[in-house]
Amino acid sequence: MKKQTCSICKKRMKRVHNYRIQLIQGLIISNKLVKISLRKRRYLYAHCHHVFYFCI
Repeated sequence: MKKQTCSICKKRMKRVHNYRIQLIQGLIISNKLVKISLRKRRYLYAHCHHVFYFCI
């Protein structure tokens, strides 16, 4: 896992706060509904207390 940069304070960190699964309903392919599972990492910066998501 590489370090991510905060867009507010510009500090770099690789500590993950938590994960979130987001389900996305996709197109219908061959009469079957396609669902996409997106796993997002959530970072919390201790310096500025900013939280942001990074898609995996």
